[in-house]
Amino acid sequence: MKNSTSLMVVLLMTATLGFAQTAGELEKSDRSQELIELPAAMEMAEPEPEANEKGYWIDEQMNLVWTVKDNGYDIDRDQAGEYCDQLSLGGYEGWRLPSIDQLAGLYDPESDKDEKTRGPVEVTGMVWSGSIGETSMEAWLFGFDDGRRDTRLRDDSDGSRALCVNFPER
Repeated sequence: MKNSTSLMVVLLMTATLGFAQTAGELEKSDRSQELIELPAAMEMAEPEPEANEKGYWIDEQMNLVWTVKDNGYDIDRDQAGEYCDQLSLGGYEGWRLPSIDQLAGLYDPESDKDEKTRGPVEVTGMVWSGSIGETSMEAWLFGFDDGRRDTRLRDDSDGSRALCVNFPER
C-alpha cells in the first residue's frame, strides 16, 4: 500500500462488500492491482475543529470552550449571566459570559454565515458579554453580523442572547 488512505479504502471495501480476505491478504493477492488511489480531492481532509453532539466546541486558538449555540431567545444581561452560571454541559461546570474581547476573538469577518463566528458556533442575535459597559448599569454586547461592540442597559433584553464560555480544563 502506498499510503494510509489506500489501506482505509481496502478496509472499507472489505467490511462493506464482505470480502473474506483481510487487508493484508488483499495486499498480497493479485486483486491488489485492482485497487485505485483516491484523487487528491478525495483524500482524507484534516478534521474540522470538533463540535461534538454534547453542544460545545473547544477553540484551540483562544484556549476556550464555547457553547455551540446561544440560548435562542431574548434575555437581559443578568438573566444571561444566570443562564451561564447554571449551565452544566459536557462535564464542564463553571460556565460564564465571555468578555467583550473574547467575543471579538470569535468574530470571523470572512465567514459565510450571517452571524460571522469562527468554528461551529451559531448565534441568533447580539451577544451579552460579562464586561461592564460605560456605566455600571450597562454591559457590552457583540454583534456578529458586522463585528460591532455596543453597550446597553443591563435590563434590556431586545434581541440579546447568552453565549457561554469555559476553560478546557475540567
